[in-house]
Amino acid sequence: MYRIEKDITFEAAHILPNHQGLCGRLHGHSYTLTVICESEELEKSGKEAGMIVDTDQIYAAYLKIRHLVDHQVLNESLGMEHTTVEALSKWFYEALEDYLPFMVEVVLHETAKERASYRP
Repeated sequence: MYRIEKDITFEAAHILPNHQGLCGRLHGHSYTLTVICESEELEKSGKEAGMIVDTDQIYAAYLKIRHLVDHQVLNESLGMEHTTVEALSKWFYEALEDYLPFMVEVVLHETAKERASYRP
C-alpha cells in the first residue's frame, strides 16, 4: 500500500461553549491539517506517473474550502456549535472527499501536542 501525506496550515478561532476551562472563551489556534491518501497502485502515465496523487491537487482541494476556515471564527463560518478538534476533523474529511478520491484520513492538529483524526 502506498501512502502520501500533505500538511496544510491555517489560522482560525473558535469557542467550546460548554467547556469549563479556558477553551470556553473565544480563542485561536494555528491549525495544521494533514490529508492522507493511499492506493494499492501508482499512476502509470501522464503528469502524475509514479504518484498516488500530486500534492498540488491536495492543496487545490483545500483552496476550495479555505474561505470557510482560514482566519475565521469556525463556529460561525461552519455553522457548528461544537467545534472540537474531533468534530472538525470529520468536517474536513467530508468537505474534501469529493475532490480527493484516494483520501483515506485527515488529521487535524490543534496545537503542537493535540490532534484528532477522522477515517470513515
